[in-house]
Amino acid sequence: SNKWMRANYGASTRQFFAENTYPLLLIDFGNVQVFDTATVDTNILILQNKPKSRKYNPKETFAVRINNDFNIDDQSLQNYVLRNGYFLSNLNQNSWVVGERDIYDIKEFVEKQGIPLVDWKVVINYGLKTGFNEAFIISEAQKDKLIEEHESSKDVLKKILRGKDLSAWYPDFANLWLIYIPWHFPLHEDGSIVGATNKAEPEFKKRYPAIYNHLLQFKTELSARNKAEVGIRYEWFALQRFGSNYWRDFEKAKIIYPEITKYIPFVFDETEHFYSNNKNFILTGERLKYLLCFFNSKLFKYCFLDNFPELQGGSRELRKVFFEKIPVKKITDQEEIPFERMLDYLVALKKEKSTESTDQLMFIYFEQVANALVFEYYFKEEFEKAKLTVAKHLAQLPNLDSTERTIVQLRRIYVILNKDESPVKQAVSSMLSIPQINLINNSINW
Repeated sequence: SNKWMRANYGASTRQFFAENTYPLLLIDFGNVQVFDTATVDTNILILQNKPKSRKYNPKETFAVRINNDFNIDDQSLQNYVLRNGYFLSNLNQNSWVVGERDIYDIKEFVEKQGIPLVDWKVVINYGLKTGFNEAFIISEAQKDKLIEEHESSKDVLKKILRGKDLSAWYPDFANLWLIYIPWHFPLHEDGSIVGATNKAEPEFKKRYPAIYNHLLQFKTELSARNKAEVGIRYEWFALQRFGSNYWRDFEKAKIIYPEITKYIPFVFDETEHFYSNNKNFILTGERLKYLLCFFNSKLFKYCFLDNFPELQGGSRELRKVFFEKIPVKKITDQEEIPFERMLDYLVALKKEKSTESTDQLMFIYFEQVANALVFEYYFKEEFEKAKLTVAKHLAQLPNLDSTERTIVQLRRIYVILNKDESPVKQAVSSMLSIPQINLINNSINW
């Protein structure tokens, strides 16, 4: 099986091979099925024993990914490997990713410009695990009823997103609400934490009677979630315990993305304060608007899709251990301005949920502009040679004004960007003359 090449549990195996052997040849069959009677993704690895004295003396590895254009019945594996292979260097405990040669060349070019996310000032955390969703996640109608019964209920009701609610830029909120009673809650009047004492439940009942009565009907199930911790680490009416202070991150600007996904959507939340279940991750910290434009770009998908293990059905697993190794090019305050503009426009337009065909075309065009912006930032020399510019023109566009209808402003901006003489429109259409961008654009059509 080829799962050891990328899975977290294969890290020690990869490290052992890298330190104790010379991996000479690595053939990854990807999704090409070798066996008629077994559905398994396979690989061939040829190793040479390495003397202990040369533990940290690596050699390049000849690698190839077998694609669907290979037919074992009428093609020579040896010829295919020699024709399509290339050399990998510096293999270590990190994922061993084998792509097509063209992909590898572009991926290497992009990676060399970046710094792994683990070295950025960002924090990645899981969403919340309630321990019993039936009690803590409620509908819009239930939310309204609880607030009607007692106004204090609104203080502990939060919008919550599931993995299937995420689509690029802005989520498809399903009007589900989380009863947010963290394990350290409630607080005394002076702000001190009420611990696991007989004071906690009466205090909670007094402050939030409607919420208390709602949860009371599930007390048996809630008390059984984790008998070893209920009453010691958290109260039966509270969420299961989670990291000390990261719950505060849900109230911050953040990126939200699913753990397992086929289309890899990234959502930006600055003002809605969405909470998330444990099927999603949240990312907080620096340069979020730039990062989101990069994560939703075709360049990101083209270069880094194979960094995430592929599951049955074509889904990818975006766990933190894989994601924090992604190298991303750093950016300055001034350079981030055009990314901020485009993200604000895309999020605002997605929020409008307009069914007008012209507005939907506008959204598609804005996504193309966002992709062009990312391409320009990574392929600056190629853009300069082609005399194409995007960023400097976007930086001159206005911020959205809260005193005027958003859709009116967006339509006006669209007219400016979509004029035939617009340098941005010229860059969007002409950048396909750059071979690397043309290859990426034709490879990623979603």
